[in-house]
Amino acid sequence: MYSHTKNQKKYPKDPEVTGLISLLKRNRFQPKKRLGQTFLFKQSIAKEIVCLSDIKSHDLVIEIGAGLGALTHLLAESAAKVIALEYDTALVSILQKIITHKNVEIIRADALNFDYRKVFTQNKSKLKIIGNLPYYMTSPLIFKLLKITPFIDSITVMIQKEVADRVAAQPGGKDYGTISIFSQIYCDISKELTVSSECFYPLPKVDSEVVRFTIRERPVVEVKDKQFFEKLVRASFSQRRKTLLNSLKGASFFNRGKQKILESLKNSGIDPQRRPETLTIDEFNTLCQQITSIKPFPPR
Repeated sequence: MYSHTKNQKKYPKDPEVTGLISLLKRNRFQPKKRLGQTFLFKQSIAKEIVCLSDIKSHDLVIEIGAGLGALTHLLAESAAKVIALEYDTALVSILQKIITHKNVEIIRADALNFDYRKVFTQNKSKLKIIGNLPYYMTSPLIFKLLKITPFIDSITVMIQKEVADRVAAQPGGKDYGTISIFSQIYCDISKELTVSSECFYPLPKVDSEVVRFTIRERPVVEVKDKQFFEKLVRASFSQRRKTLLNSLKGASFFNRGKQKILESLKNSGIDPQRRPETLTIDEFNTLCQQITSIKPFPPR
């Protein structure tokens, strides 16, 4: 069984973590490892995150992973309305006890399957997304949000530092990949604040980073076939150590053959022996247009 007393020894003489542990004990709640539950207890950090989110009095905020409300009550003091999403039923019950602001709606929901578009339609207001994303579903959540950017004003989230590095990475580095490309097509990315693991209870194994995604008025490139572009990028990075040509010729869904893929690369001005992490977003888009201009082989 999880022991609060055992873990409290890692936080000597810290009244903030003591208060959080007391709250957990009063509600007989044990953090669930399978959900990656770890709670921010440093109020100075919570205040800084809300400040970085640039909340205005007319804003509609959706908080992902409300947890024990470290951010929720601060957001409520700044925004017109806060929709706090929490997956854990027990945590929802705790939140309903401790969050008394009338402009907060607490919803038991899976953030990955939540209907953000419906909230936008009902309120006729773009959403500000804020939260401490669960580690086990960080990347899927980011990709989910990137697909609904027309309904979002900005995204300010705390994620594990290694994912933040990938999101902000530029071509040529080891961290540059699929999530870098799709994040930067639609958003201006800024890493705002590194948060030590010692600011959370229970103690996670890694540090976190607060990252702000500011939605661009226009994407960096105009992608004509978004579905094909996504397949192209994912196929390119499926085997990072291989050259671009070797990665793409093995992707059967292109159905155009090695010679046509080679021709597309050359027409795009891209050396077939380059590795995918060296290509810019614009080069991927040019290559996408070249490949889609070639008719696939007829089915056998």
